[in-house]
Amino acid sequence: PKAEDYRGHEFYKASFTPDEISYCCRQADPRAHFAARWCAKEALKKSDSALMAEPMSSLEVVRTDSGRLSLRLLTPTGSRDLPHSVSVSHTDALAAAVVVAGPAAWVMRWSWLLLILGLAAAVTAGLALLGRSG
Repeated sequence: PKAEDYRGHEFYKASFTPDEISYCCRQADPRAHFAARWCAKEALKKSDSALMAEPMSSLEVVRTDSGRLSLRLLTPTGSRDLPHSVSVSHTDALAAAVVVAGPAAWVMRWSWLLLILGLAAAVTAGLALLGRSG
């Protein structure tokens, strides 16, 4: 949702870590970056059922110094890096993420293709629902 203050908004506080909120707020379009992180967390939960019950604010998308994304689980006693590969993408109107359980470098090299195929399927389904498919 739109918010005057993302740091104080209940949805963002319940869904993102303080570091994620700070990162997204520094971007020109914070909502696109929040949406991409939300997609990554949803994909993470779907790729690993052991994480399904975790609150969104306990899952963190972390950007390394090199720009690579990784995933982390925050617990009351600390945090641990998760052995999952993640790729996110967004435009002004759309966000998507792919998460693969385990370090699958070959899949992440091809994740752009998986994203394109997934987005194409979603657009095709949407157009079919609107009666505009060819």
